[in-house]
Amino acid sequence: MLAYTSMPPSLRLCFTYFAMFQNGHTIAKDDLIYQWTSLGLIEQSDRFSAIHVGEQYISMLLGMSLLQTTMPVSTSGSADKSTTWFTVNHMVHDLAKQVMHDIYDTKETSYQQELCSNNDCRYVLLTDLKLSSKLSAQIRALRCVGSGKMDLSDDSFSFSKCLSVLDLNGTSMLNLPNSICQLRHLGYLNLSGCSGLLNLPDSLGDLLNLLYIDLSGCCGVRNLPDSVGKLINLAHIDLSGCSGLVNLPDSFGKLKNLLHIDLSRCPGLVNLPDSFGKLTSLKHIDLSDCSELEKLPQSFGKLTNLVHINLSRCSGIVSLSPSFGKLMYLLHINLSDCSGLVNLPESFGNLTNLVHINFSGCCGLLNLPESFGNLINLLHIDLSCCHGLGKLPESFGKLKNLVHLDLSFWSCFEGVEKALGGLTNLQHLNLSHPCCYLAQQQSCLEGLKDALGQLTKIEYLNLSMFLNPIFYSESVERTHGIIERISGFSSLEHLDLSHNRFLHDLPESLGELNNLQTLDLSGCIRLKSIAKRIGEIRSLQSINVRNCRSLKSCELVVKPDNGEAYRNTNIVELENANLEELEISCLENVKSTEDARQIRRSLGGAAQKWKLCWTAGSQGSMDVNALLGE
Repeated sequence: MLAYTSMPPSLRLCFTYFAMFQNGHTIAKDDLIYQWTSLGLIEQSDRFSAIHVGEQYISMLLGMSLLQTTMPVSTSGSADKSTTWFTVNHMVHDLAKQVMHDIYDTKETSYQQELCSNNDCRYVLLTDLKLSSKLSAQIRALRCVGSGKMDLSDDSFSFSKCLSVLDLNGTSMLNLPNSICQLRHLGYLNLSGCSGLLNLPDSLGDLLNLLYIDLSGCCGVRNLPDSVGKLINLAHIDLSGCSGLVNLPDSFGKLKNLLHIDLSRCPGLVNLPDSFGKLTSLKHIDLSDCSELEKLPQSFGKLTNLVHINLSRCSGIVSLSPSFGKLMYLLHINLSDCSGLVNLPESFGNLTNLVHINFSGCCGLLNLPESFGNLINLLHIDLSCCHGLGKLPESFGKLKNLVHLDLSFWSCFEGVEKALGGLTNLQHLNLSHPCCYLAQQQSCLEGLKDALGQLTKIEYLNLSMFLNPIFYSESVERTHGIIERISGFSSLEHLDLSHNRFLHDLPESLGELNNLQTLDLSGCIRLKSIAKRIGEIRSLQSINVRNCRSLKSCELVVKPDNGEAYRNTNIVELENANLEELEISCLENVKSTEDARQIRRSLGGAAQKWKLCWTAGSQGSMDVNALLGE
């Protein structure tokens, strides 16, 4: 209650609105802010928009631990990482309900008739009941939860003159009554999951104050009425999962204030109207999983305020038009699994504000334009599984700010040495599973030895299978030389050398990686030993040696518990190993039965012979029987 009383008055109003949600309810940031805005709970000014103020309120609630972020799984099976989600926990819900006096929860009342006659309530939470009568004229927000068998008559909304928020999520209605056009104050309309809904009335365009509409999962809707173009204040529309949607009306281009549109998982959508380019306020568009979409309209380049675009799994798109390079404010673009995409226009290099690009799974992509090096603000590139990409442009090395590069399952060997040598700020590099078959390609990989040595800021390095084409013909001395380059990476925390089948042993110098937390050596079938110095790395949390069939011995050191995040868990990944001898030293640091139990559980059957060592003169350690158990 203390946190509530310390809030500014307008923030208190926004907080108490959480009483409208059930315990554990998840809600997207934009969804919440538009409900607040529709109800007039946010005080906006000439300097700051309602959205900006709403984001400030959310930051304050997060700071007071009255909101917590979460990442729900979408209906498509993957999480939407571009959207921030929150959970309303029981503490927040109970406190909000305690201070809100004008909420009406039908779950806690006996007679639905009160819904019509109670003039004191402003917010109604309708639970497991039919909405079969006229609503009170004073109701401002109505949420229906679990009301699957919704019965809406033609005059259901005739008297609800003040209704600003209407949430009919998941109801089984077939049609939206025409009386909805009388809700002149309606700013938020949620019809998501209304899979039986077939048509939207022409009167929908009369909701001139509508800011937000969610039609996601309305798979029976094939068209939007032309009157949708009259919704001039609409800022957010969600049509995701409208699998029956065939096209958008030309009037859609009249939505001048539209900021966000979600058309993901609309497989019937073949094209976008030319008027789409008139949505000049648009900042976020999601067209992922529109598998039949063949191209973007030429007018798409007029959406100069776009910040985020998701075209993942639009397998019908073969190329992007040159006008795409006009999207100067674009920060994020996702083209993952666009398997039909063959090339990018030279104008792509004009997108100089880009910070994140995902080309993962673009197996048909043949080249990147030379202008790619102009993208100097890029921080993150994913080129994994781009099997058709044979080389990187010479300009790639100009991406000096790049911190994350994923080239896993790659073929672009030509130019990669020069490119990587210039990326001195890289922190995350994945070179695993190269598709290398030709002698010329192997030569390119060998040339990477020197380039890798320049990447001194690397924190994550994945070389799984990367060394196979190099090591199979190399001597032990030369293989040590390559690994020793890695030993100079003082910031390295995660190293993956798994499935390098010709790796025989590791040089002592790897023990100099003082920040290393994980080391994956699984599948290194010829690896015979791991130097004790590596096991003594203070920060090391886990070593994975699964399926290291030739590994004869391993020496590990149990770390003392100094209240740090890491402990003696560096032995966990030894299970299923087939060692002749395993030495564990400094066992005086095993202080609890839980530590002992973890060691026994992790190492059971991992070695034929154990060598357990305690430091001479140490005190307070567990005895042998307690450690070994039965």
